[in-house]
Amino acid sequence: MKIGFIVVILSILVSCASAGLTQGQISEQESTFRADSSYGDLSEKEDCILNYERSCNERNIDRFAELFHADCEFIYMMGKPDFNADIFSGQILKKKDLQSELESIGNFFSGVGELRFEIEAGTWMRLDSLSGDPCPDCWKTTRGCSFSAAFGEGGESQIMNGQGHVEFIISPVDGKWKILRFIDQPMDKEEDK
Repeated sequence: MKIGFIVVILSILVSCASAGLTQGQISEQESTFRADSSYGDLSEKEDCILNYERSCNERNIDRFAELFHADCEFIYMMGKPDFNADIFSGQILKKKDLQSELESIGNFFSGVGELRFEIEAGTWMRLDSLSGDPCPDCWKTTRGCSFSAAFGEGGESQIMNGQGHVEFIISPVDGKWKILRFIDQPMDKEEDK
């Protein structure tokens, strides 16, 4: 169990390093997630984004899990993406399926002391296909995101902050919007300047 947890933390740290993480402090001013809002019913595209953000902030693995199609792909990238979800140019850090993602995120939610995750507002673009297959009602959005996470307790805690981009590709499944593909992209260094 300890080895599994260490592997999860190391994979998160590698992902964080690729997103340009720095150590810092979590402050109340940095946390703007909507503690008073409820979860969306996934009848609107934006419910996927709002529920993703909220379930992370609440470390609610059950609400997190309901956002994804059973065949969802999770892709964590290193380097500057080429902004084409089907072409990665050898930049993939890790590609996971839903089950392995839920195990990793569940361990992460259990191990982190405090977590603040924010996703910026954005727009949606219609897709005609996904991985070469027709996808008549697929939509894509790429959003800036940031997070702060505290590991450990008291004087031994470590604070990590990060920012980057996440891409969501969604489609309606049985009357509810579901995430078909999640791509974690590091911040474009030119945009950091």
